[in-house]
Amino acid sequence: MSSPRYWWWQGVKAAIRQYPALRDAKAELLSMQITSAPDRSAVRSSGTNRTVERIALQELSPAEEKVLDAVKTALEVTELQAGGEEHVRLIACYYWGAMSLAESARRCYIDARTAKRWNGAFVRLVARGMGYLGDQQPA
Repeated sequence: MSSPRYWWWQGVKAAIRQYPALRDAKAELLSMQITSAPDRSAVRSSGTNRTVERIALQELSPAEEKVLDAVKTALEVTELQAGGEEHVRLIACYYWGAMSLAESARRCYIDARTAKRWNGAFVRLVARGMGYLGDQQPA
């Protein structure tokens, strides 16, 4: 059985690899505190102490938000499936642990063919979340 070749396949895999950095960037943005300046006379509209405006401009781009949401949703859905914890562990080793798929399969005590099948299903699930696959196609 050959694996399907989609034009978006490598891009989705690259997006999955960016998930930890995007998740951390989003958490950092959400943890910023907005406080008023202690001296109101020191704050001018042309001054450098425009905290609210600076934070408002420091958001993830819509494309990054879409990737973040698609991967997060795919991880949640995958974890709820039978054998989901092992599946998520394999995905974490492969994409974020700098291992090959074969090494990740051995580390997680999973057959290489099963690892390949699980990876394909996960990539297609993320692709669906990013809008590359319609809802009518099987995962």
